[in-house]
Amino acid sequence: MAAEPRPFDNNCSGGSTSTLERVARSAALRIVGEILYNWESSAKGHSSAMPSLIRFLVVCAILVGAVYGGMFALATMVEPQPREMTVKIPAKRINP
Repeated sequence: MAAEPRPFDNNCSGGSTSTLERVARSAALRIVGEILYNWESSAKGHSSAMPSLIRFLVVCAILVGAVYGGMFALATMVEPQPREMTVKIPAKRINP
């Protein structure tokens, strides 16, 4: 039986991105392609190596981990800029 071509198997390079960005993008697209390919083959009636509930939970866990990692990186690597603040208080509040 001939193997079906898998989506996103091509190397996605473009623009002036660094090697690390290209590798990360390629790996992410490959993972998404594998998930879509397995999902498509299970919809056609082929046996899948991973049940749909576990696949859903794995995809949710990956997305939650990516969001958590992004929030953690922003919280630890970005320093807020201190600046002066002026608040105008109406005279009615000072002298009732």
